[in-house]
Amino acid sequence: MAMAFAWQPGGFAQTMLQMPTGGVTGSYYMIGAPLAKFINEHSKQIRVTPNTSGGSVENLRRVEGGTAQLGMTSQELMYAGWHGKKPFSLVDF
Repeated sequence: MAMAFAWQPGGFAQTMLQMPTGGVTGSYYMIGAPLAKFINEHSKQIRVTPNTSGGSVENLRRVEGGTAQLGMTSQELMYAGWHGKKPFSLVDF
């Protein structure tokens, strides 16, 4: 998983980010929750809130819809979403 952050100079408000992961017993949550904790403990500019979700497809839809800023997904579903293939269509995005 790769993430890019735009760092703000000091004196600005903290950036709040929502990150849907998956179910609490799933691998995305097991990765996303500690990642969010690490970022929150080491950054004054960013706060990441991991959220449970229905998984990869829902995460992509939340990011596209603007209710999340980060999302955990697989590379296959990222490719499918980008190219409008099943389970997505060009109408979805």
